[in-house]
Amino acid sequence: NHENLESRKEILEKILERVIYEKRILIIPTFALERAQEIIFDLQDLVDKKKVPEIKIFLDSPLALRISKIYEKYHEYLNQESSKEILSRGIFDKEYLKIVQVPEDEKEMFLAQNPKIILAGSGMVTGGKILKILKNYIENEKTTILFVGYQAEGSLGRKILDGDKKVIIDYKIFEVKAKVLNLFSYSAHRDQQGILEWVSPQRFKLKKIFLIHGDYKAKQALKRKIIDELTVETILPVENFFVEL
Repeated sequence: NHENLESRKEILEKILERVIYEKRILIIPTFALERAQEIIFDLQDLVDKKKVPEIKIFLDSPLALRISKIYEKYHEYLNQESSKEILSRGIFDKEYLKIVQVPEDEKEMFLAQNPKIILAGSGMVTGGKILKILKNYIENEKTTILFVGYQAEGSLGRKILDGDKKVIIDYKIFEVKAKVLNLFSYSAHRDQQGILEWVSPQRFKLKKIFLIHGDYKAKQALKRKIIDELTVETILPVENFFVEL
């Protein structure tokens, strides 16, 4: 289960306070669609309401920038609060927020003094600009890496999150000296409670449920929950496949 939406900004605030106090680099691997925009909105809100001091923020994601322009163009399709915010200030209209678009911007990002925040894709650290950023900072003890989305088994992000002390980036071994945190309430995936609430109204019409997506242990736990609470037969196809063998 994720942290609830009400508390996630409070948790983010505490992380920022620590980053600023200790003069750290906060690196957030982020997905370009919705995730980057959501996090930047929350970061701006915390700064603008003076809940945290102003801090330099860099977004190094060409795709996130292109998607954000679509949000701005079609803001009327968003909820009223988001639409109003975009109309009044845009998504990236802040002096302390720098969009990395050309080599000079990247140079400024790397040379900027701490504390600072860098957001870049991909969200699971499987490619994109985040790789170059981590190569520069993952061995720095003043670095904090904050994961805000699901990290699939086998991905570099998952290895870092699971506590691997050494990782391979572009065929070179790096020691993980950075502090690693997670805040999964930014994930677009429904958590266990969310899935149970979604299935519950349909339970009397369902004969079987097949759990095919997610980590194996999480699926096992969800299977038990569905059977115990909703009394619907639940099957893990891979589990049954191995049983038959």
